[in-house]
Amino acid sequence: DRSLGGKVKHIFQKLDPWVMTVVWSVFGCLAVIRLLRAKTGLCRLIGSSRPASDEVRLACERVATKSKVRSPQLRVCKQLVSPLLTGWRNPVIWLPEESETWTASKLNAVLHHEVAHWVRADGPWQWFVTLTTCFWWWNPVAWKALLRLKAETEQAADERVLSQKVPATDYAQALIEIASSWLPKHQPALGVPMLGVSEIEKRVRELLRD
Repeated sequence: DRSLGGKVKHIFQKLDPWVMTVVWSVFGCLAVIRLLRAKTGLCRLIGSSRPASDEVRLACERVATKSKVRSPQLRVCKQLVSPLLTGWRNPVIWLPEESETWTASKLNAVLHHEVAHWVRADGPWQWFVTLTTCFWWWNPVAWKALLRLKAETEQAADERVLSQKVPATDYAQALIEIASSWLPKHQPALGVPMLGVSEIEKRVRELLRD
């Protein structure tokens, strides 16, 4: 195997088995730490959040009805900057505190995006690939696949939002406004944030291309 991943694997196969055991154990522990960090992050969200208003809940019910799914729970959290979806069987959409001042069009765009992630089961798939990458850490292809998956996830959600007849200009404006106050360090350890790792400029151009 002359691929980059194959060459890296060949190098590690030459190492002492004891060294390989230690290395694999370290990365296995990192996977467990990530899970624990996600659990801790979820507990913090729950502790610092409250139910969304009836107006927001009704708006989400309308979006869920269009997608032919039940409406997720909605909570408002002051620690968040980007909207976030967690869970799959019992999904929760987490909104930043400033969402209470959003226009109806912006709220509609955000809710369509988060519901799209739930319908596509993006959260479970991202967790599966992330944990797989922890155990195949030596293969650069695995890390590249993880980054690619996250980018494609956001693009697919964007396309689904537009298929629900959400105006492209409203959706692009929502992305830009949220991105203006978002930093990578604010991205939580769990769930699927609205911004993800995809380039905002590229996404906006795609939305307005037509």
